[in-house]
Amino acid sequence: MKIFLAILLLAPSLSWGKNYMTQCVSESGNSIYDLSLNISFNFGTIRYRYKGQDIIYDVHIYSSDDDLVKGIATFKSSNSGETKGNPFDFKYFPSQNEFSELNIVAKCD
Repeated sequence: MKIFLAILLLAPSLSWGKNYMTQCVSESGNSIYDLSLNISFNFGTIRYRYKGQDIIYDVHIYSSDDDLVKGIATFKSSNSGETKGNPFDFKYFPSQNEFSELNIVAKCD
């Protein structure tokens, strides 16, 4: 019975893990990033919208702690007709609610 109870108590933490789901908007308002990051399993997606483009990127997280998540985003698909996209490195700062890639800094909600 004790083993069953221990499994029952641990199961949610093993399956849910740490996740970040947020929307980030650049200062100009032109770039919008919808982040869905699963820190426990080091993957996720980013939906990037910019002046009519609507692109989905797969994410591989290669470093994370409570203050900083680093990863690379690679093209997965597009809702606006693009057939390829350039991969990009990014940083997400959960405690500051900021996302950055290249020279763009976006505030997150």
